[in-house]
Amino acid sequence: MKSTILIALPIYITSFFSPLYAEEIRSFYVEMLISKDGSISVQEDIEYDFGDELKHGIIREIPYKYEIGIKNYNLRMHVARVTNFDGVPYKSRISRNQGRLIVKIGDPDKFVVGSKNYRIDYFVDGAITFFKDYDEIYWNVTGNEWRVPIKKASAKVYFDQGVRKNVTAKCYTGVFGSKEEDCRFNITANSAEFDALRGLVR
Repeated sequence: MKSTILIALPIYITSFFSPLYAEEIRSFYVEMLISKDGSISVQEDIEYDFGDELKHGIIREIPYKYEIGIKNYNLRMHVARVTNFDGVPYKSRISRNQGRLIVKIGDPDKFVVGSKNYRIDYFVDGAITFFKDYDEIYWNVTGNEWRVPIKKASAKVYFDQGVRKNVTAKCYTGVFGSKEEDCRFNITANSAEFDALRGLVR
């Protein structure tokens, strides 16, 4: 059976960053493990620069209800932990609203400035679509809800033992549903790697 991995980076793209932005995401990197049972483990590493802005933290919105073509998705998601890159936990609050899992990270009694890093680990069921001749996953790597530039976006998808067969891949950039391919990918023995070729900005 052929497996198709479709990775999307659907954010408005320009060739420059506006000086009006005081904040930016320096890097948005995602690692995913696709297991034999169809479940997915996701780890998001976000390097966020607040500049001189006084903020309490960030809010990550992950859609779990959405439509792609004729397919309606209603994913099951569970956030396992929210930490920095060293594994130190952050205060966080998880909620759901209008088909989105909302991860609010930060201490309401403390302000942060400058560069901070955030790691979100979560599990997903229901993201794989099974067809007669192939299986497909279409994953929105960064989401569409950010209001700050993303200087670098990339992802790496691992395949559990026994999952990888004849894998093909695509990556897209631009607005949600765009078929623009300003990105590159590489398929290895047990993974597929994806990189946006330029910064992403609304």
